[in-house]
Amino acid sequence: MEQDVHITIPTEQSVTVVVPAEQVVTVAFPGSEQDVTVTIPTEQNVAVVIPTVQSVAVVCGYSETPSGIPVLLTGPTATPDQMSCLIEWTTDIEAYHRVRYRKQGVDEWTITDWSSPASTSASITLSPLLMYQRYYYDIQSCSVGDGSMAFDWYPFSVTGISADFKTLPTSIPLILSLINFAVTKNTITANYTSSEACTCSITGKLSTFPFYASWYSNLVEHASPHSHTKTGLTPSTTYHIKIKCTTNEGATAYLPAEHSHYVVQTANSSGAGGGLQEIAPD
Repeated sequence: MEQDVHITIPTEQSVTVVVPAEQVVTVAFPGSEQDVTVTIPTEQNVAVVIPTVQSVAVVCGYSETPSGIPVLLTGPTATPDQMSCLIEWTTDIEAYHRVRYRKQGVDEWTITDWSSPASTSASITLSPLLMYQRYYYDIQSCSVGDGSMAFDWYPFSVTGISADFKTLPTSIPLILSLINFAVTKNTITANYTSSEACTCSITGKLSTFPFYASWYSNLVEHASPHSHTKTGLTPSTTYHIKIKCTTNEGATAYLPAEHSHYVVQTANSSGAGGGLQEIAPD
């Protein structure tokens, strides 16, 4: 689509406007002369005669004359809850406003309707959204806005201001409960339950080692109870273990608690002894 133009004609002459497809073309005269609207059936040039020296807006695809290009004054700000997000900003002149947004990992954008009536304050709620998800959005304010043009090209507008937000997790808590640690001379098995289906990870380390390593990571949501075994361990050796689980809606819980860990010992070479020794702070 050819870009709309706003031009000043110094003398009486013809102005040629290229119309790329069938649409309505409005020639708006800011003086007392009557506006002229014509429909162009095919792609062709349109000759418009300007009778006096004046500014002329040639507007393709909608019928309002623009009042100027809005300037962003404040924002945008995003205020998310679990399944919606309020996007707000202000402009220096009255304008129509809308938002384009998409979820992380999704290429397709959703575009809201233009707000109405025109205002210097934009307040648009995006809904429904998925809980505990990151979304990306752009804002747009336009002094003419009937939605007939593509989002990424619209005349007389401020466009862009890309930003992102994350919706809140569910208010339903996730509760984890330890059943026991079953040990052999070379393995430790963590047995525990969860109040909701969740994805779980276990990290562990030797008492003498400064960093935790991944012992188990489950990327598929599954239901309680949980039982995970770490093999290849050394007999009569003490290990530090942490468990973390998260629901699909973002509720997270820890065993034994956040910023603490279990101290568990493997059985001796005869298979005797070992087990949970204590709970200690990190």
